[in-house]
Formats: sequence, C-alpha cells, structure tokens
Amino acid sequence: MDKVKVYLLIKSKAAIDVRSNIYIKDIGEVYCNDKTIKSKIENISIYKTKTEEDWMSISSINIVEKLVDKHPNLDIEVLGSTDVLIEIKTQVEGNKFFQFIKVVAIFILLFFGSGITIMNFHTDVEMDKSIEILYHALSGEKVSNPLAFTVPYSFGIGLGVIIFFNRLMTNNMRRKKEPGPMEIELYNYDREMEDYILNDINKSNKE
Repeated sequence: MDKVKVYLLIKSKAAIDVRSNIYIKDIGEVYCNDKTIKSKIENISIYKTKTEEDWMSISSINIVEKLVDKHPNLDIEVLGSTDVLIEIKTQVEGNKFFQFIKVVAIFILLFFGSGITIMNFHTDVEMDKSIEILYHALSGEKVSNPLAFTVPYSFGIGLGVIIFFNRLMTNNMRRKKEPGPMEIELYNYDREMEDYILNDINKSNKE
C-alpha cells in the first residue's frame, strides 16, 4: 500500500488549558491531499496537560511517533520548529472593571515615573543653566528661567515622545503596521524568556 504524504508545520509555542487534551491542530498545521486523513490527523490527541499551570515541551520526534503509531501508512515531512513550547494555563475571562483599574494604575505609575526620570536627568546635566546660557547667547540678556525657551522645550519633549512611540500620526499604512520600540522590546523579552524556558525543560529531560 502506498504511503500518504503529509506535511506537518509545527508551531514554536502553543497555549493550552489545564486538564485538556493536546491535539495536532493545537500545535501545528497539517497539509494532505486526502481531506479525510487530514481531519483525522488534526484531531489526534498526543498528550494531556497537567492539573496545574506549568510549562512543557513536545519534540517533533515524539509527535511523529504518535502519528505513525496510529497511522503507519503516513509519509510525514516535518516543517517549522523542532520543539513546541506548551504554556499550560487556565483560560479565565478577566474582569473588565479590574482590567480598567489595572490599566489606569499602570498609566499613572508610568506617567509620574517617567516624569521624575526626566526631571532627575535634567538636574544631573544642569539643563536649566544650559538653557539660560543659550538664551543669553541668542538674545544678549541674562534671564533666570527664560520662559521663551523652557515652555517650548517642555512641550517639545512631550511631542517628541508621542511622535517616537506613536504610529497613528501618519496616513501611511505601512508605517501604521510597523511595531513601536516598546513592542519590539516586549517581543524580544518574550522570545528570550521562551527560549530560556525551552532550553531549561530540555536540559531537565536529559538529566
């Protein structure tokens, strides 16, 4: 009997609820000319998650072994990641009011924290004296705290931060879809954290 060619594109990460079966469709995409076999493969359960939140990994070798045990006539070609990082967590819908309070609290914390940071920086570099010297050089007058410079400078700091982090102030769709600096930092943090967890799990499994 001729073997059926199956392509399996494995994800790098998947989030599964506690006490749930992990199906092939949860951790990857299946391509096969035979739609019936494709559906059967997608609904094959390969593992059952723990009863508490945790991390685990599944290697592509283990996935292929599970598939071959149930369908020996498959010719499987694996694409994508060699290991899937499984985040086992409780799928609980958050309280919208609590989420709103949390967002407001974070906004207040970041607003005042960044404000204090900017003020401390300006104190360290004696920005007030620099502005007075610059004003004197341009106007010929010695003025303490020249509002003609300090007010536009203060607004300029806020405007510069908005322009730097915001992608809404442009009509260019490509620019709107580009991630901001904070989004890139969060993405890099998540990726490095997941790589560390996966390496730690794999190291523990070998011991």
